[in-house]
Amino acid sequence: MGANLRGANIIKANLGGANFKWANLTDANLEEASLIKADLKKVELKEANLKMAYLERANFEGANLDGANLNEANLKGAHLEKAHIEGADLVGAHLEDANLEKAHLGWVNLVGAHLEDANLEKAHLDGANLEGANLDWAHFEGANLAEADLFMAYFDEANLGGANLMMANLEEAHLKGAHKLTIEQLSKVKTFSDAKLDEELLNSLRKEYACLFKR
Repeated sequence: MGANLRGANIIKANLGGANFKWANLTDANLEEASLIKADLKKVELKEANLKMAYLERANFEGANLDGANLNEANLKGAHLEKAHIEGADLVGAHLEDANLEKAHLGWVNLVGAHLEDANLEKAHLDGANLEGANLDWAHFEGANLAEADLFMAYFDEANLGGANLMMANLEEAHLKGAHKLTIEQLSKVKTFSDAKLDEELLNSLRKEYACLFKR
């Protein structure tokens, strides 16, 4: 078992490269702390405050971050494979090049977040709020985006092969240049009003599913 740091106050601490594997940091305050390249594998960070923390290339594989505050946190290149991040706040967070394969992100708040080049293959994003998020070049193969809010999200060159878009909100979403999108996937969304899409797909949808373009 790891260290018990439940509720610890570690604001602005410099902990780059530290080993917190299996530690209990539930409810801990790590606002603006530096944990660059830290080992946080299987760590408990439920309801922890990591607002504006520096977490580049940190290893959160299998960690529990449910309900955590990660607003404006820097998670560039972080490892979050199979991590539990449900209901967490990641407004404006930086997750460029992060690996979120098979991560649990249900009902997470990612408004305005940066996920360019991120790996979200088979990730669980049901009910997630990705309004205005930048998802260019991201990988969503096999991801679950059911009921997700993708209003004005950017998907340029993103791969959505096999992604579940059931009842997702794609109003004003930028999907021009997105890869592996099919009519079958798009026919199941909640709305497609004013969305940007490659002309061929757009024309087919307008012809067969005109109701999806209503507000």
